[in-house]
Amino acid sequence: MRELHSLLRRQLKKCGLTSLDELPPAWRALLAAVDDAYRQSDVDRRMLERSLDLSSEELLAANDDMRALFDASPDLFVRLAADGTILDYRGGSSAVSFLPGGAAVGTRIQEVAPESVGARFREAIARVRRDDATVEIEYGFADGGRQRRFEARLLPLRNRQIMVIVRDITEAHRAAEALRRSEQRRRLHFQQTPLAAIEWNVDFQVVEWNPAAERIFGYRREETLGRHAWELIMPPATCTPGTDFARNPMVQTGDNPITVENRTKSGQRIVCEWYNTLLVDGAGAVVGMASLAHDVSERTRLKERLEQAQRMEAIGRLAGGIAHDFNNLLTTIIGACDLGLARLERGMPLADELHDVRRAGERAADLVKQLLAFSRQQVLEPKIMDLNQVVAEVEKMLSRLIGEDVELVTRRAASLGRIRADPGQIEQVLVNLMVNARDAMPDGGRLSIETANVELTAADELPDYVQPGSYVRLRVADTGVGIDDETRKHIFEPFFTTKEKGKGTGLGLAMAYGIVKQSEGYILVDSEPGRGTTFDLYFPRRYEEQPESDATRPEGTQEGRGTVLLVEDDDAVRDVVTRSLEISGYTVLPAADAEKALELAGRHAGAVDLLLTDWMLPGMKGDQLARAMRRQRPGIKVLFMSGYAEDAYARKGVLEPGTVVLKKPITPSVLTSTVHQALSGGP
Repeated sequence: MRELHSLLRRQLKKCGLTSLDELPPAWRALLAAVDDAYRQSDVDRRMLERSLDLSSEELLAANDDMRALFDASPDLFVRLAADGTILDYRGGSSAVSFLPGGAAVGTRIQEVAPESVGARFREAIARVRRDDATVEIEYGFADGGRQRRFEARLLPLRNRQIMVIVRDITEAHRAAEALRRSEQRRRLHFQQTPLAAIEWNVDFQVVEWNPAAERIFGYRREETLGRHAWELIMPPATCTPGTDFARNPMVQTGDNPITVENRTKSGQRIVCEWYNTLLVDGAGAVVGMASLAHDVSERTRLKERLEQAQRMEAIGRLAGGIAHDFNNLLTTIIGACDLGLARLERGMPLADELHDVRRAGERAADLVKQLLAFSRQQVLEPKIMDLNQVVAEVEKMLSRLIGEDVELVTRRAASLGRIRADPGQIEQVLVNLMVNARDAMPDGGRLSIETANVELTAADELPDYVQPGSYVRLRVADTGVGIDDETRKHIFEPFFTTKEKGKGTGLGLAMAYGIVKQSEGYILVDSEPGRGTTFDLYFPRRYEEQPESDATRPEGTQEGRGTVLLVEDDDAVRDVVTRSLEISGYTVLPAADAEKALELAGRHAGAVDLLLTDWMLPGMKGDQLARAMRRQRPGIKVLFMSGYAEDAYARKGVLEPGTVVLKKPITPSVLTSTVHQALSGGP
């Protein structure tokens, strides 16, 4: 029989039994079962001991992991008793850094300073006890002059204890505050910027629409949200429905704006510059676009006006230069014809041909005058005049020519103010405007001519180059076919015409423009296709009492005596003028420039009665030569010639008092008559 378990043997020994043989057979089976139970108990105990050994190791490892986690965490873990007493804390930070002064193990967290922090914890602990639920609070305090913010989460534990997890949210709070301020500034800029600020999604639907956009485009914000760009302000060519967003012409970003013609709610067309920035999500995908739009309509109009003015100025300089050269040529041609005709009798060989040449020269001279008028380089003879008299004279002259199917209506204002202008040139302007009006009404209509005194102010809807003040207005209006926008941009350019070939030179309105500008006035046009055209001419009002009477100039070749110092740099003109004067009996001293003229006058032993000089000379100008000559020969009379006036009187558009200028081309009869008058009158 096997040996009994040591514990069983010990019990039998206490009973005085040393062997199972001393027991009755029935007890032996019972003791064998007890022995088995003891042995099974040993097995179970050993297994339990091993399990306990393993659990202790795992628990220690888990504790080490938890301790490492606490130490690595930026949060503070504080265990509180039911009354708020700090039992212990763990974490990468200390209670001193996460809790205000006085917080330590054994102290009640509700009693820390400042009072506001303690009060927050007192209220939170009460809620945890009452609701047995997690409570979150925020608090802050000054630490070394630096304001810090914390977030605390209080969790109920067993045995009525409380776990507090504290997190430093100072930087996050500061970032959130900075984001809030940035958003405030963004909203402020969005609301206050004078530029239209619009945000679109990738379908070009409006997401945001600021007050400036309301003002520029006329739509209220609530009218635009969710609507497509092409429904509101974009022309289809710029923003087409269904077009891929990235390939849309509107989606251009960068420092350089794109210029687009937009439309407003009222249907008005405006020009805007757009600055665009693509909006992307966190993954970098495009989700829309932010746009700033600047209404540059006025700047565009000013730029176009400046470009037109520069173009007109350039064409004017070109036209003036051409006219000057042509006038010299025509002076030679017409003068030579007159000199030749003076030696021939009508019907003699070459006489008719010379007459034809002369008539062609006169027609060419008329064209040159129109070029000079446009370029504002012709010599005007302005005087104080009554515009009503010009209207009355032109009305008599053209009333039959405009046709019976055109009704001519004139309204001449009573007590009309005076203007200072060249009457002959103003008459030519009016004739040109009336003829154009007649041509614009092939089926008949009404032509109105009206004069009025007007006061222009800054409040009037006029171009900004028109200065406020008192003006006399001449209005010529018709009910004809009208003028479109593109044509209106070019109507004052020389040689621009919409008439059929052979029915217009394209110089009429160019000449009118130049004469009005040279008379210190303005010419404005208002027209639309099918609604007729109105030209308004504004001349500064003068307050002199009476119009100046026209002076008469004798015509016909005049016999004369005296010595004329002729200064002309064009050889052909100098030769024709010399022969014309010599035939009339004058002694001529010809010179090609001012220097030679002064030298010639200094050498001449006799008297020099008249200085006849071209205004534009190489080196010294004609007026400068006149002053130098008067110092050398006091009392000498002066007469100028000019193909156009480029110097002081050309810039001002008027002649200086007492100045007489022969306008090229000059015929021998006009030349000799003017010289005779100059020598007969005062200096």
